[in-house]
Amino acid sequence: SPGPEFARTARELASRLMRGNRTRPTDHPPGDVPSVVVGGEAEIAAFLEQQGLGSVPDQVAGGSAAAWVAAPAGKPPILIVQARDAAALGALLRPLPHYGRRSFTRFEGAKAVAVGAWPAKGSPLSAPVERHE
Repeated sequence: SPGPEFARTARELASRLMRGNRTRPTDHPPGDVPSVVVGGEAEIAAFLEQQGLGSVPDQVAGGSAAAWVAAPAGKPPILIVQARDAAALGALLRPLPHYGRRSFTRFEGAKAVAVGAWPAKGSPLSAPVERHE
């Protein structure tokens, strides 16, 4: 377990990320609404496995911290924030809320070193095309 300083910082980060929303940070697992999950590397690995979400995406692996959106099948999206320790998590308090339109961000300290968007799939604006010859 990351410890009390990590937990305090996680709640502060979640509050900043949810500013303007009516929801508040809780310790309940994600459910039927979009959620934010914050944890250390071991906790996030266990959460991903438990939820059937695979492993940490290659695009965000290896930084001091990372944030990415996971989209469980048929459920609302989950913003996952993983940090090496409380200091790495604290470094996200200012910059992370500014990356809200991105699918993933990898950080070294407070600096975003990789930022991007997942490819669109299953968009309402796309449809499969069958070719007949």
